[in-house]
Parts: sequence; C-alpha cells; structure tokens
Amino acid sequence: MMRRCVAASTAAVVLCAGALLGMSGGADPEIQQPAEGTIDQEPVVVYEVAGYGIGGPIHERLTVYSNGLGSYSTAGSFAPPQACFFSAGTDAARQLRRDLAAAGAFEIDDLPFYGNDLPVITVTVFRPGQNGWSRAKTFSFTVDFGSGASGVVNIIEGFIDAYVPPDCGNPDASG
Repeated sequence: MMRRCVAASTAAVVLCAGALLGMSGGADPEIQQPAEGTIDQEPVVVYEVAGYGIGGPIHERLTVYSNGLGSYSTAGSFAPPQACFFSAGTDAARQLRRDLAAAGAFEIDDLPFYGNDLPVITVTVFRPGQNGWSRAKTFSFTVDFGSGASGVVNIIEGFIDAYVPPDCGNPDASG
C-alpha cells in the first residue's frame, strides 16, 4: 500500500486511491507527527509554472516538504537553467502551510484559461491525513481574475525569495 505521496507526479495516484478507500483528512492544515520508523518528510506544496509565451519557453518548479527541505528549479529563455536543494526549516514549512490554508489554497478550483501564449501555473497543496496519507488539492490557471489564486502565488513567491539561495544552481558559488 502506498503510504506517502513524495512527488507531484504521484499526487493523482494518491488522490484516486484516497477516494476509492474513503480516506478522510482533517480540516487542520498542521503538520502531524510522523509514525514511528517513518521519514518525517511529507510534501507541503508543489508549485509549477510551465509554458511557452511571447518570450519563449518558461519553467519554474518549487517543492517544499514538512521538514523544511525543498527543491527549486527554473529554465527559460531569459536566464540559464538552475536547480538546487535548500533547507528552510520545519517552522518555515509549518508557516507556509498555514499561510496557504489561510489564503484559501485548499478551496480554489481550476480557473478558465485565457490565451495560448501564457504559461500555466499549477499549485498542489497537501494536508496530512491519517496513517501517513495526505490529501491534496490542485488548481491551475493562466490569469487570476478574483479567485484568490494570486494571493497563493504571492505567498509561494515570497517563500522562494526568503529561502531559495540567490545563487541556486551556480556551481561556482562558494558556500
């Protein structure tokens, strides 16, 4: 039995399995204590911006886990590709989950797509459930017209600014 959702690509599997098994999650977005003998690394959020626009291709991805570990990568026409791992700390991961919940990230649905020359933004937020399961909510959009999605994106971008090293992916950076 799959106990953990460790990447966005498995989020759909976990959602389907949870629906079939009648999994229920609490409304509290707090991080729960891991079961004995397990790794304390549950996903908090996966954020992705992908598409092809006027300036060319763009891709950005952030994944943050409950223990504060994260990964970040970008690629596109305007800068060289970069990727790195970072540690924001457990408190920052908890606060990120609280802020996303307060901004409505667990209630926002997909928004209509406007134009084919805008990148698609996809946000998946995770809420811990029972016995190591997580419930996830995903929504995608190109332009936010009053849904609150821009508030969620602002929180995520603020997290990136605060915790992703400015020299992310630079092999020449000292550190």
